[in-house]
Amino acid sequence: GDPPAPDAPMPPMSLDGGNEEEYQEYWDYNDVNPRQLSGGWVEYRSHPQVKIEPYWFHLKTAELTFEKPPEAHSVVGRLEAPGHDQEELGGEGPE
Repeated sequence: GDPPAPDAPMPPMSLDGGNEEEYQEYWDYNDVNPRQLSGGWVEYRSHPQVKIEPYWFHLKTAELTFEKPPEAHSVVGRLEAPGHDQEELGGEGPE
């Protein structure tokens, strides 16, 4: 999809830079438990420093919207978050 127009309204900014509850919600939706919805959409949260807001991303078209698409009405599965299939870091550290 095309990026938003430069004059498109943006969500309001956070007044406090985010709190613990907002960060927990952000990590849950974006890293720990991404929700794949019907219609090919995934529901995410914007960063708490901006202002935690839900947004939806379409996996095939790369469309992004802050208004819930009508076809994204139910959770159909979990999306594997990027990086979760990588080998865990280890070692002894610097010598």
